[in-house]
Amino acid sequence: MKQLLIDTDILIDHLTTSEKESILVKLMKKYDCFTTVINAIEVYEFAGIENKIYADMMLYSFKVLGIHSRYAEKVADIINTNKSQKRNWNLRDAIIVMMAIQNKLVLATFNDEKYLNYNNVKLFKVNK
Repeated sequence: MKQLLIDTDILIDHLTTSEKESILVKLMKKYDCFTTVINAIEVYEFAGIENKIYADMMLYSFKVLGIHSRYAEKVADIINTNKSQKRNWNLRDAIIVMMAIQNKLVLATFNDEKYLNYNNVKLFKVNK
């Protein structure tokens, strides 16, 4: 089964959609889905205290990847490569990319353009 790293935009869409079945649910039926602690933080920030229970219910169904200290060098490599190639980079995005690459996951997102500057990341553009 193909494994996906689900980006925050798809997670938040699940919390806000009025559709009977969210895109996230459709992906989870076909793929083994993961997310990261960074994405989880962003979901909790979006949900706020009043909607924390919905974020909890969604995130409990995921394998949430943490950030190990051994990843620090890999993130720095991604950033330095982008700097040397005079490409735009963002620390948050570099961490997500590194976690996808290190865990051999395909990064699923609505907004693949923000990750196109990063080498070696496999992207799965999801259409709304």
